Amino acid sequence: MIQMKNVSKLYNRAFLSIEALKDVNFTIKRNEFISILGEYGSGKNTLFNIIGFIDKPSKGTYLFCDEDTSVFLPDEARDIRDRYFSFIYEDVVLMEGFTVEQNINIAFEIFDKTSGDKNRLIKRALNIMGISHKLSEYVENLSLLEQRKVQIAAAIARDTHILMIDEPACHLGEDSADQLMQDLRNIHEMGKTVIVVTEHQRIAEQTGRILYMNDGKLVYDKVQKNK
Repeated sequence: MIQMKNVSKLYNRAFLSIEALKDVNFTIKRNEFISILGEYGSGKNTLFNIIGFIDKPSKGTYLFCDEDTSVFLPDEARDIRDRYFSFIYEDVVLMEGFTVEQNINIAFEIFDKTSGDKNRLIKRALNIMGISHKLSEYVENLSLLEQRKVQIAAAIARDTHILMIDEPACHLGEDSADQLMQDLRNIHEMGKTVIVVTEHQRIAEQTGRILYMNDGKLVYDKVQKNK
């Protein structure tokens, strides 16, 4: 589904060139639960952006569903991103003064979903995340774990195939982090492809496969047994 062939990314900053990715090669198959692990500056977030059609490689080939993405026009790339991907970023961004239901409805504002589809998908997403009883709660009254669950519910309610999440357990304690990772595992078992980006080995080890990045290079690609 996702294939990187000798992908490199070069950023030019004034008189300085930074090679964020260096000849990266890997394939992600449909319905994998995978983590991209690495420290700050390792290239993992650059890879996140390229996979999700937020950025483009400087060199090499990115194949998506066997199509060379370099030939896509900007509108085509944006359409693929909107149809296939949902993104969750490190910082929890929810609108205070609005309920859980109102926040999740925002995810549908730019997508063509019928009212019936929307209500069904939102209800399912809330049930998956175990927060259906919080529907009418104002988000500022929720715990950080519950806010994170709302953020994920809003993403999976869109019913795209690929869920990409940056630092899912950011600022959470170990027990809450483990609970959230179990939620992501449940989403994966429903047939979704889940891609986690993290600096934390403990989080990465709860996924089915680890791509370890360092200094822009893919150092190892490890399949996790029984994950």
